[in-house]
Amino acid sequence: MRQFLQNEDLLNLSRFHGSDFTRDRVLTFQRLTLFIINLIRRTLQIEINNFTDDLGVENVTKQAFSKARKKLNPIVFKLLNDKFVSEFYTDNDITTFHGFRILAIDGTKIQLPSSEEINRTYGFSQSQFGNAIPMAQASIMFDVLNKVTIHSLITPMNTSERDLAAQHLDKLTKFQEQLSLNTNKIKDLAIFDRGYPSTGLLAKLFVEKKDFMFRCQRSFVPQLASMITEGKNDAIFTVKVFDKSRKKEFKERILKILPGIDREIELKIRVVLFALDSGDLEIIVTSLLDDKEFTREIVFELYNLRWGTEENNKHLKSIAQLENFSGKSKVSIEQDFYATVFTCNVANMLAQEAIEEIQSVRSNKDLKYEYAINKNIALGVIKDDLIQALLSGEEMHIFCNRVKQRMAKALVPIRKNRKFPRKKISASSYRKYYINCRRSI
Repeated sequence: MRQFLQNEDLLNLSRFHGSDFTRDRVLTFQRLTLFIINLIRRTLQIEINNFTDDLGVENVTKQAFSKARKKLNPIVFKLLNDKFVSEFYTDNDITTFHGFRILAIDGTKIQLPSSEEINRTYGFSQSQFGNAIPMAQASIMFDVLNKVTIHSLITPMNTSERDLAAQHLDKLTKFQEQLSLNTNKIKDLAIFDRGYPSTGLLAKLFVEKKDFMFRCQRSFVPQLASMITEGKNDAIFTVKVFDKSRKKEFKERILKILPGIDREIELKIRVVLFALDSGDLEIIVTSLLDDKEFTREIVFELYNLRWGTEENNKHLKSIAQLENFSGKSKVSIEQDFYATVFTCNVANMLAQEAIEEIQSVRSNKDLKYEYAINKNIALGVIKDDLIQALLSGEEMHIFCNRVKQRMAKALVPIRKNRKFPRKKISASSYRKYYINCRRSI
């Protein structure tokens, strides 16, 4: 990553104009990029003062920073994350489940600061208290077993989650072409929540030979009533993409997404039903047709792994304070968003390594609980240290070992199968930051 930041091609891709970052300034391209990676969450001038003091360079004003960041294309943070993901999957043993890398795709709403540019670019959403709040639609493709955000997007509020999912799948195809993974050994399983099922997305997954699993609503499975009547909880059906009952607009949209698709294509899907403790019926649609290899229990276990992306979204928004933006322009929103994703990826990787090393030492001990690294502490540990490591000549293994030792002192027990009722929040009792939930950054 240190070498990549010094790359002249990265600089050329990451500036809006050829003359940007050519003069000798305090906030060089590398320093400005790392300052934003360091997660600007406190008062801007305080963050700048600490940053320049740590580097031993002349202090600058927040106005100078705001002027400099206008030259920095947010694509730099996407490219850094792409590089990180590429290196991670090339150089590490990948955790899989039944031979699959589990990729959960999920969307989340991001609250934005209000400004004329942001309101015009992203749009609004109605809050539970009746207020119009500037919001963006974010979407993330997350490897839930390896704790890596492979691809992320932030778009206007009215963007379709299914369209964003299609972009994630396109990115995944590019990664598979670029990486030195043995794709015959490592297969991907894309898992979606019930807002995603559509015949168009199913067709794209089938054409691109990607395995999938959707939770869906009753209306998506016309055969559901007959399954329930016949007492079936596991069945295989055929879906005709270009059925005569399809509207012309639907067919045109499919052909636009998949121009070379066979009009006679038929999709085989498996529908698996589960009765939840709440009394609701959970409906899973999947491409895993072999009920001997993938029993109902395994299907249920696979789908439940999707919860990892919910925890990742919570991590980004609550612990990393993703919505605590440092500017009120489209450029600053995208810079902060993609920089936060990258920094959290780095923290997650080091935390994963730390816990694996701890587990190897404790493997012979009879412990009541399994343990994980406190994510809040893990993120706080790398703040400031990460930029020092990337700018200095310190050996990276020394930096990594120092950080992992600090993370290892912040273990929390994993208490499985705990359930808590969802509480309704009234306008009068709502607080964004609680006294007993201090953030490390």
